[in-house]
Amino acid sequence: MKTEDGINAVESRVDGSQADVDLKHDGSNNMTAKYGETHRGLKPRHVHLMAIGGSIGVGLWVGIGSVLSKAGPLSLLLGYAFWGCFFIWPLYLCVAEMCAYLPVRGSIFTLAARFVDPAVGFAMGWTYFFASTMLVCVEYSAVATVMQYWDRDTNPAAWIAMAMVVCFLLNVVAVRWFGESEFIMASTKVLLLLGLVLITLITMSGGNPQGDAYGFRNWGAGAMHSYYAEGGTGRLLGWWSVVIYAGFTIAGPDMIALAAGEIQNPRRTIPRVAQLIFYRIVGFYVVGVLAVGIICSSRDPRLVGAIENGEPGAAASPWVIGIENLGIGFLPHLINALIMLSGW
Repeated sequence: MKTEDGINAVESRVDGSQADVDLKHDGSNNMTAKYGETHRGLKPRHVHLMAIGGSIGVGLWVGIGSVLSKAGPLSLLLGYAFWGCFFIWPLYLCVAEMCAYLPVRGSIFTLAARFVDPAVGFAMGWTYFFASTMLVCVEYSAVATVMQYWDRDTNPAAWIAMAMVVCFLLNVVAVRWFGESEFIMASTKVLLLLGLVLITLITMSGGNPQGDAYGFRNWGAGAMHSYYAEGGTGRLLGWWSVVIYAGFTIAGPDMIALAAGEIQNPRRTIPRVAQLIFYRIVGFYVVGVLAVGIICSSRDPRLVGAIENGEPGAAASPWVIGIENLGIGFLPHLINALIMLSGW
């Protein structure tokens, strides 16, 4: 299929395990000849977990405490539901449709250059590069912060250097091993979130050392807090602050596009992943933020104090604070270790 700008999309035979698309400019394949081709080594299970794990970060475990304290549990729930259902879900479907049609390497930059203009693809590519660089810095810093929960004497630069080495090694190995590492880390994030939701459900029903069936008692401190103003305007601003925070913590549509050139049988795998994204948003984020607002009060003195003092890692996590308030003391270290894996 030849377009007006001289770009040919040549699709190879789909044999059930391989679907490849090359972009050839003016009948040549200079880019492939110069840089080689990517290997389609990512299996469907890798892509499914990458789509989930790519959108779950440290912010859901630690940083969410400041937003909970600022806006209240109901604002937290509504803000995440709004962002996930009205922004992430439609965006995910759009990206997945384009990638299923043209599962090429080059991500959304190649698609923008093809369907809009090469200048747009160029601008998007550099913008994404700088954004990703800053994201890596944030995640490395988060790993160092989490490690300070155990060791405050070691210079954080040492933990950051360690994280850089691990990340570099994971990105230079074969794509199959990269996919396996992503699968393991994403599985850890999912199990952690499911475990915390299950703990919340059990403890709110009375299954805790204190035998206290607290239910939604922690919402009694106020479901929606005022922020920057009083009354309805303040509650609206509190909710909006949650939406802004959710924009930084819920991501993931780009993961499919980034991996499209390395997915086995992408025209079958990508639609299947996209069809489940709504249930993942509801099942993980919406249920997760509901649970954190149940297990920890937004006005808990320990939570407020940890935020003001900049406590590291799990010490500032509303999940950990809520669990410790119930007299369960053996989980914080385990949770902190799993939070550290969320930084990848």
